[in-house]
Amino acid sequence: MTCQTGGASTMDRLARARRWRPGRGPAGAQRRAAAAARWRQAVAECKLPPPNLTPRLADPMPVVRHSLAALCVALAASALHAQDTRGSRQQSKARAAGSAAARPATPLAPAPASRGAYSAVQADRGQLLYRRNCSSCHAATAYTGATFTQLWVGRTAYNLVSLIRQTMPNDDPGRLTTQQYVDIVAYLFRLNGYPAGARALPTDDAALKRIAIDRR
Repeated sequence: MTCQTGGASTMDRLARARRWRPGRGPAGAQRRAAAAARWRQAVAECKLPPPNLTPRLADPMPVVRHSLAALCVALAASALHAQDTRGSRQQSKARAAGSAAARPATPLAPAPASRGAYSAVQADRGQLLYRRNCSSCHAATAYTGATFTQLWVGRTAYNLVSLIRQTMPNDDPGRLTTQQYVDIVAYLFRLNGYPAGARALPTDDAALKRIAIDRR
């Protein structure tokens, strides 16, 4: 910086004042005093205003933007963690379901005919069907007593229904419906002393295979 006073810069005057030698004696003292006054004047002319010592607050926007960015990152991480957790749970359930499906089903224990494998109403229907379609060729004794025990104990209701369906009536095997054949077998169970139950003898082959003809 250069301070101008009377055509010469104050900095130049200061430099000359520092190089000047006033000499000795009273005259030298006066010259020294005058030189000191000029020095102080020159310094005062070039003196800068005192700096502003009030601290300036930093711009808050970078801090706010940093805080918002950190919050967004935290929220995104939380959402990803929740999504991963749901995905892991779904995969675990799928694996458990797949394992359960892969395991062979435990076969149901056979249901003995002696515990009520048919209903009374079903046996009544079977009796009427037997009279109309079977009695003209087969006496009831052919399906009761020791003969029945020897031929059918140890087999299933499916075996008996299947045989009758394939061979009866003699003139037209298979003419009746599956329900009618099952009703006739229910009647044969009653003829052989098997008790009636709350449920009717089923028409499904798999269910009939689970009904064991045991000794009553």
